[in-house]
Amino acid sequence: MDQKIYTSGSEVEPGTYKCTRCGNEIKIDKKSKLPKCARCGNDKWHKIA
Repeated sequence: MDQKIYTSGSEVEPGTYKCTRCGNEIKIDKKSKLPKCARCGNDKWHKIA
């Protein structure tokens, strides 16, 4: 997958995103804004699927 970094608050397409700090993964089901990581509070994500 691409290694573009997505920032919390960015409008993103559905997919799975992985926190760049702790590796926590979240699934986005519909176009929406990325949250901050619930585990570590980081605001940077990679799309992995």
